[in-house]
Amino acid sequence: MKAKITIHGSQSVLKGEFNKKEIRKVTSYPVQGFQYSKAFKSGRWDGRKHLFRPRSGAFPTGLVASVRRSLEDQGVEVIVDDLRVPPTPTEAGFDLIGITYDSPYEYQLEACQTMVDAKQGVVKAATGSGKTEIACAVTQYLGLKTLFMVPSRELMYQSQKRFMKRLGLTEAEIGVVGDGKWLPGSLVTVASIDTLESRMSTIECMDLIKSTEVLFLDECHGVGSDTYYTVATLCPAYYRFGLSATPLDRTDGANLMLLAATGEMIIDIPLKQLVETGVCAKGKIIFDKITEPVLKKNIQYATAYKQGVSENPQLLGKVIEWTEIFHDLGLGTLILCEEIQHGRLIDDALWTEASKMIPHQFIHGTEDMDVRKAAIESFDNRNLPVLIASTILDQGVDVQTIDALILAGSRKSKIRTLQRLGRGLRGEKLIVVDFSTFCHKYLLEHSMLRLKDYKAEECFPIYASGPDAELVKKLWNEDD
Repeated sequence: MKAKITIHGSQSVLKGEFNKKEIRKVTSYPVQGFQYSKAFKSGRWDGRKHLFRPRSGAFPTGLVASVRRSLEDQGVEVIVDDLRVPPTPTEAGFDLIGITYDSPYEYQLEACQTMVDAKQGVVKAATGSGKTEIACAVTQYLGLKTLFMVPSRELMYQSQKRFMKRLGLTEAEIGVVGDGKWLPGSLVTVASIDTLESRMSTIECMDLIKSTEVLFLDECHGVGSDTYYTVATLCPAYYRFGLSATPLDRTDGANLMLLAATGEMIIDIPLKQLVETGVCAKGKIIFDKITEPVLKKNIQYATAYKQGVSENPQLLGKVIEWTEIFHDLGLGTLILCEEIQHGRLIDDALWTEASKMIPHQFIHGTEDMDVRKAAIESFDNRNLPVLIASTILDQGVDVQTIDALILAGSRKSKIRTLQRLGRGLRGEKLIVVDFSTFCHKYLLEHSMLRLKDYKAEECFPIYASGPDAELVKKLWNEDD
């Protein structure tokens, strides 16, 4: 049997003799909750999201390697015809302004070389590894028209600033698309995914996407969403890379969509390596136990989370106690929560229930971005000792001076757990407080999943304790 894969761009076509059932299996994944669908129950749908089109033979180019392996396992002779015309890189080198690749940062240079050689793939690099610097260096080397896609306005401006700094270029060369602005750069455009998706029907948007030669998908675990995936696969860029600390940790099965958009994982820079070499902070995690209120077993998860976490008086009191301990020791403290109302409760309690006045500010997504930016800068400069934030800081936004991190409201997502932990790993030390919530079986299960995720990183000592100033002193000073 013979089969031919023809690569046209971000899409490829498979023709020939082969087992279509096997190809459909490697190019699909089970959709979360499929068993509840009427279409599945009636036999009209197999419960899987399929990325291969049997009639045309079309499938995303990122899956070429897995399709080829499947064909070869079937005993099929495979021919690959790549019709893409590779753009010519300038090969200007990987040197960046203010960056050296000496130990312990030689991994960055190795990553750059691997990326330009592989031409596409997923870069798994722990938070604090310098993913954006690596992208800047690859951009410097290639010198081709680049689109750097990000999931938020904060990341858009932060990434533009980083590219300008590292490449020594201006806003005309490093442009932005998003937050009401359409200012593409002559070399690099940093673009909000939502803005691109909302304007895909316009000529200017399609011109930008179609003219891209190098595509970076920042926080690429989000490619599992239809919006991110659609924009990514419309872009025909020859060089295409996904960047994330947790690229393949989705629990909904949609990791395949990322591989389809970018290709397979080519780099893995683990957090343990960064901690052991001193690139990231030495973190210590304290689990505090929440035992009240004892909730009814038959309540829904949303109710359990509200009563056991976001509106739990015992948890709120412990957040205040831990904050007071950290403030007394002069530690810059970031408090993260999931819901705006939860953040407001913490904000109010710090003003009204703390034993002393602790200057702090709560920032969230509905506030003006200039207000949020000013708060982060004040916290970074240590003029603001305590910062409370909702999910706006979960992904990629740099906060430089975190000494203590209180995870006031967490769930089970490994991606979110490690992204949040990464917010505090840019200094030399970090003390993290998380909560094991015994109020309900769902909350306890999620607490144990987070504990498992921390342990899996193999670089964080874990302690069980209630608010304890002496323990914090010991943990903070023992590495001096």
